[in-house]
Amino acid sequence: MSDSVKIKLLGDEELNNLFQDLSKGSKKSILISAFRKASKPLVNQAKQNLSGTKYTDIAKSIGVKGARNKPLLTIGARKFGQWKGQLGHIVNTGTKDRYYTIKKGLFKSKQQFTGKIEGNHFWDNAIDTTKGQVVGSIEDELTKSFIRFVKRANNRNKR
Repeated sequence: MSDSVKIKLLGDEELNNLFQDLSKGSKKSILISAFRKASKPLVNQAKQNLSGTKYTDIAKSIGVKGARNKPLLTIGARKFGQWKGQLGHIVNTGTKDRYYTIKKGLFKSKQQFTGKIEGNHFWDNAIDTTKGQVVGSIEDELTKSFIRFVKRANNRNKR
């Protein structure tokens, strides 16, 4: 798999050449900021789908995490630091009936029912609801992020 990212800004050849001439770090910062802003509706919808349930820790942990060396975002229930989203996938899809075995003597055993979690599909519903909105806003956010980057670079050069 290639580590290169190819973005073509339609409509302006000068902007396209300028973007291709940027360093890897600059390209990454532009892409990450654009994708982070474009993914806001998805994050908000997933949190709203969990509001009013007993899974407030998972709702608080839903967010965006950037990768270290690649222009990549991970969106979902975070499970590091203060975030407690380790059960996000279970709440989304649910579980089967769960049992554990109680041993009574040498050859007798009994299975004890421990429960079942019904999935509420908060993440799947959020993706279905906001897919068009997120994909449609990526181009706008990419343009805005590129313009902000150019303005910051110009301000640094004026000093």
